[in-house]
Amino acid sequence: MQKLLEGANVKLATVATDVLGVSGRQMLEALVAGTTDPQALAALAKGKLRRKQALEQALAGLVGRTSASCCASSWATSTTWTPASPA
Repeated sequence: MQKLLEGANVKLATVATDVLGVSGRQMLEALVAGTTDPQALAALAKGKLRRKQALEQALAGLVGRTSASCCASSWATSTTWTPASPA
């Protein structure tokens, strides 16, 4: 997922400690749904991430139809995967 985002010039990992945390998940869901406005995406941030000035700039990528489709597939896989429980 991270390589797909970076390929689309979305640098969320440079400002978010946990890209798959609450804020990161909401922003990724919005990206997959087709939201590309950096201000709208940044508005989804919670807590300390909301106060980071570089957030909008990090979200100002070029997520095209192909990138969004690949992100959607990767997102679906990552949200349904659960680690195996120890035997």
